This record gives sequence, C-alpha cells and structure tokens, in this order.
Amino acid sequence: MGDFYTALGLVLVIEGLIYALFPDGMQRAMRLMQEMPPASLRLAGLVAATIGVIVVWLVRGGPTGGAVFRIATERGHKRPKHTGAGPLCGHIPRPYLGASQFSRKQGRSVPGARPLGI
Repeated sequence: MGDFYTALGLVLVIEGLIYALFPDGMQRAMRLMQEMPPASLRLAGLVAATIGVIVVWLVRGGPTGGAVFRIATERGHKRPKHTGAGPLCGHIPRPYLGASQFSRKQGRSVPGARPLGI
C-alpha cells in the first residue's frame, strides 16, 4: 500500500509542477481537450496508461522477473539492504564491507563475518 501512496504523491507533484510552471499552456491544453471528441480522449488515456504499466513493469523486474537478484542469491550474495534515508533521498544501499563488517553499536568487527567472494 505504501507504493500506491508514493505513486499518488508523485502524480500530484508532477501535475502540480506542470500547473505552476506552465499555467497558460495548461489552460490552452484544457481548451483543446474540450473540443476533442470523447473517443480521442479515451484513446489517449488508454495509450498513456499502457505506457505507464510498461514503465512500471520494466522498473520492477521486466522480462527477467528479477532474475538478477535470484542469480546473486544462488551464489551466496545477499540483496543490498536499504537505509531508508528518507523521502527526499530515496533508498540508499549500504555498501558491502565483506569480512571487515563493523557493528555500528560496538564499533568492532562482527564475529563470523565472511568475505563475499567477489
């Protein structure tokens, strides 16, 4: 559900920026849309929705279905952990430290840490 709210927020940000930066152009576009037949508007909406679905599909794994992460997991590598740095920074992956992983709380090496074998 968080992805839905993120997508909704991005739609509002992008649409708001378009109205704020190009108010005259948006008014002209709305006048043109009022003159268009409903079938043309419907077709334009379906094309835009289809392009959006394809973009989301490609970003979320595309034709490989996330095979890149599956292959890395089979070799013993773990997916990168995300720090959750905040809404403005996005998700920043933590770097792998291999055998020299440090505990943030204790400031020393974690016992039993293995090198990644890269």
